[in-house]
Amino acid sequence: MKSVAWLIPAVIVLAGPGCQPQTRPGADEGDRFTHGPMLGRVEAHTMGVWARTARSGKFAVRYGTLADKLDSLSPAVETRVERDNTGWVQLTGLDSGTRYRYRLVWLDGTEEVPGPGGTFHTLPSADDVRHPRYNPEGRFNFRFEFACGNNQNTGSPGAFGWRLPAFATMLAELQGADSRARIDFAILNGDWLYEEKRRYPPQDWLQQVGLPAGETPEVVKVMPNIVGVWENYKLYLDRGEHLPDWHRVVPSYFTFDDHEIVNVVSSVNFTIPHVGAYGPEPVPNKDDAWTVFLEEREDLIRFWDSLGKPVFVLTGDLHNSFAIKITDRVWEFASGPHNSSNHPLSSEGGRPTNGAYDSQGRRVEIRWSSFMQPDTPLLMRNRPVYCVVQVNNAFNNPVEEGTDRWVAYRHPQVIFQYYDGLTGELLYAESILAD
Repeated sequence: MKSVAWLIPAVIVLAGPGCQPQTRPGADEGDRFTHGPMLGRVEAHTMGVWARTARSGKFAVRYGTLADKLDSLSPAVETRVERDNTGWVQLTGLDSGTRYRYRLVWLDGTEEVPGPGGTFHTLPSADDVRHPRYNPEGRFNFRFEFACGNNQNTGSPGAFGWRLPAFATMLAELQGADSRARIDFAILNGDWLYEEKRRYPPQDWLQQVGLPAGETPEVVKVMPNIVGVWENYKLYLDRGEHLPDWHRVVPSYFTFDDHEIVNVVSSVNFTIPHVGAYGPEPVPNKDDAWTVFLEEREDLIRFWDSLGKPVFVLTGDLHNSFAIKITDRVWEFASGPHNSSNHPLSSEGGRPTNGAYDSQGRRVEIRWSSFMQPDTPLLMRNRPVYCVVQVNNAFNNPVEEGTDRWVAYRHPQVIFQYYDGLTGELLYAESILAD
């Protein structure tokens, strides 16, 4: 039976105009939770739930399959000030392929103080769909969404500020009660955090968490700018419309971001250069894509091509979407932006909108792309796009009413579906078989 390979060239970690950011709750206001919950680390029988508390303490998660009967309680987790009072609860022993309701609870001795909550569903398991003859490996279908570019800063090229209309569209289309395309998880593939609070003073953070200067955690002494990173994600959750609602119901994975002050490699594009910003002219020595690492890029392509299976490279950084056939087996799919302004074609090396393209000596085919001509005013570069990846491993072929019989495809199918972030309209789809 054939398979496919997925490559995301970055490290993955599991974590309206004119309106003002919300006031952050504090312990003296009686609110134990300042941010969250956020979902991640999803598997068939486990789910991670993240939260931040106003002061260090313990919290847990109540959950169940009925909204009025959250009869299971997770183990407690302790939040610590050296991690900005954040913590993860890992729910285990869950039923696969099942929808749950959940709620954060602050633990005050034996008392439970309820906090915010949401819903989630677990992934199927191989045992759910296994058939000794037709699906012995227990292959199941799944969907996920990915994109980059989530700038909220109205003082820079953030197309919609903190209104985030694409997240409203995705909530309705991908998680709504009537949705037939419910996704299992999402990947925020870079450019999801920008530097609005990079210089946030450590003394302000100490006041926020209720600590005197003499009790500054060691991590803040060594890396004082880390409080700016912490404040930036809190600002985005406080201010971003629809963003907290999204993370309460969709497990997410984040690629380390080239707009964080932590020194890690970010996700970048593979065949399209990033030679400019938002102006009409290229910026000297700007390109930070794989197009400047040609020998290494060719080594990767040759290796991937030798695997004998399709390889999909999911990329970000440039604020446009494209589907590119590199070889018969190797593909690049870029998706975005969620919210940032689009880059003009001049920032992308003057590439064609589709068709044959010479990517620094490597001939590739741009099957489809979103794009902006260089004469497009910045305020009109507001075309958010997201991509839903649907993996078809099996087809349900029951022989009795009320039962399932999942028959594995000889060749799994992967469909990349690009949607308009404002309307939910399907813009393009590429279907690939694992030949």
